[in-house]
Amino acid sequence: MDNTLYFHIGYHKTATTLLQKNFFSKNDSTALLNDFKNPWSDDLVSHLVKPSLRSFSKERFRQILMEKTKNNKAKKLVVSSERLSGQPSSGGFDNFIIADRIKSAFPNAKVIIGIRNQKSMILSMYKQLVHEGYRGSIESMLTENYWQIPSFSKEYLEYDLLLQKYFDLFGAENVLVLPYEQLRKQPEVYFSRLTNFLEIAPVDINEITSAQVNVSKNHSYLIIRRFLNHVRKTELNPTPIFDLKTKNINLLTRVVSKLTPFISDYSLSNDLKEEIEQYYQQSNKRLKILLPDLDLKDYLS
Repeated sequence: MDNTLYFHIGYHKTATTLLQKNFFSKNDSTALLNDFKNPWSDDLVSHLVKPSLRSFSKERFRQILMEKTKNNKAKKLVVSSERLSGQPSSGGFDNFIIADRIKSAFPNAKVIIGIRNQKSMILSMYKQLVHEGYRGSIESMLTENYWQIPSFSKEYLEYDLLLQKYFDLFGAENVLVLPYEQLRKQPEVYFSRLTNFLEIAPVDINEITSAQVNVSKNHSYLIIRRFLNHVRKTELNPTPIFDLKTKNINLLTRVVSKLTPFISDYSLSNDLKEEIEQYYQQSNKRLKILLPDLDLKDYLS
């Protein structure tokens, strides 16, 4: 391949959908190679994620990607999927494996990683998991420790571990870290860093950020969704007593949540906030050492 290939790997809940929908797929200088709307059925992302260590083929991966680049010779080629940083419900157990697969097939690729304050990230991930079928509380999510299947792990959000892995594989100069909070507070700086890394012209950030992509779920939504998830067939609940079907669950959730607007938004308890801060204290110190040119005090405090 003559073009530089960029892998935007997430994390989840760091404005990945915003970048996929309003930037990578619309910018005249970039070509988004994968189907971000249906990542589970996209052949490119699926071949990075699904095969076992025994059956993964870097040659097949390269072949799939080459087929997608035929009509995009003049553009920056981007693969963008938050699943490449691991899956929250399984604790990101395979994110090192995915990193090695990317390196084996495209050793000269460049990587974009989004991070977010862990307190905010955990709350947002919990809301998303409930939306996807999770039935437990946020406390149970943080303490699950199964023997037979992977589960959520706080280690997943020790960003320095995955960042060091990509630094070792591709070199620090070929990895861009984008704090989610920088997008919220300094969008012009955020997109300047991104376009410089991609080596493309500056963009009109108002066109990108004006449209709301994902709306946060309020507390009433979470309450009814958690209850209805017991009668909904999902990957997180594959064998319910009976299946009320997702379309019916969605309708019921919307109706009930609108009837209970007086219920305030869900938030972390002070004890849980303190517990999370203490757990990630050392990891965030290591992250600051890895990113000396990026002031993280406003993002990871």
